[in-house]
Amino acid sequence: MDFSIRKGVLQKCYGISENIIIPEGVRVIRNMAFNDIDISSVVIPKTVETIEFRAFCHCLYLSNVTFQNSKTSIHEQSFFRCRELKDIYIEDLSVTVHSIPDFQMVVGGFIPRILKEYVSDKDEISLNYIRRYFYLFMKTAIEQNDIEAVQKFTEVDGLFTPENIKTYLHQCIDNDKTEILMILLDCKANLPKS
Repeated sequence: MDFSIRKGVLQKCYGISENIIIPEGVRVIRNMAFNDIDISSVVIPKTVETIEFRAFCHCLYLSNVTFQNSKTSIHEQSFFRCRELKDIYIEDLSVTVHSIPDFQMVVGGFIPRILKEYVSDKDEISLNYIRRYFYLFMKTAIEQNDIEAVQKFTEVDGLFTPENIKTYLHQCIDNDKTEILMILLDCKANLPKS
């Protein structure tokens, strides 16, 4: 597999290979760089900051993508018509999601929006998303020291349990997040005893 790369921008991919590892140092994957190429998996290194519109358009056999960096910005149609795409592994968060919208929801600044929607109108759909990805949301909020998000999570009934809060307390200690630790200790003190 050959790549046309200029100043950290992957312009085009040439050749045939089922499994692609994009070279370290690439910062941007351009529009249509992998258009209609028969690949089944791709590893996107930590250096990639942006995947442009339809960068992997029509990669009909692409089923697995590994992101080494959860901060990679992805256009919503970066994987347009990749119908076999089922597993997206986010290496630095140690989590697998199953669609690009789920990836964007988990890592793309979705936490404040979904919390705002839920807090403002108690929307059941928003609450289901929060519950579905709560562990990942909390892990991300702790790592990013998002004190406001953690505080809002504590205001949603039933998210914290005596069991799961222990995990988050340990994450705060491991990541030296003292303010969040204090919020969670207060929350733990108000949880019903199991």
